[in-house]
This record gives sequence, structure tokens and C-alpha cells, in this order.
Amino acid sequence: MNSKVPVFNQIAWSSLIIQLVIIYMFYYAFEKLAIGDAILMAALLYSLLAFILRKTIAKNHRKGIAIIKQHRYQESIPYFEKSIIFLSRTAGLTNIGLLLY
Repeated sequence: MNSKVPVFNQIAWSSLIIQLVIIYMFYYAFEKLAIGDAILMAALLYSLLAFILRKTIAKNHRKGIAIIKQHRYQESIPYFEKSIIFLSRTAGLTNIGLLLY
């Protein structure tokens, strides 16, 4: 029973390190502001930021993929074009989003 799908995903260590640095920066800020449980607040803020960026940056791309799965290929093209336009306009923001993803 061989499967072409890998059983595990490889870890992108550089991305993981950057994510941990971002969480630590949030932690440090909350610690300096003496706001409650700093590590919990940092993790919650990071999770919220990652969720928002994940939903907003790839919105058109996800719609295009959903339409392709329904075998409506021509209808999916405008969504991918919108995605390309958005990504080319917001290169810095999308790099942050990719790190958080």
C-alpha cells in the first residue's frame, strides 16, 4: 500500500525561527507593559495575526482553487489574476504573511 503522499511534512527551520522571534517580540512587549500573562497574550496575538493574514492574503487564491475542484476552469482564472495583482502590489505584506503561515 504505497502512497505518493508523504506521511510527514518537513519543517522549514528558517520560517520557524522567524516565527519564534516574532512571538518573543510580542512577549517582550507584553512583559514590559506588565499586561497579564505575557506568554499567553503573545501567543494569542500571534495566532490572531496569523489567522487574519491567512484569511485575507489568500482569499482569491482559495476561491480559485475551490472553483477548479468543481472543474470550472475558465471561471477560476479571474480569481487567480486578482491574486497575482494583490501579491504584486503588497510584496512586503505577503512576505510577512508567508512567514506567519
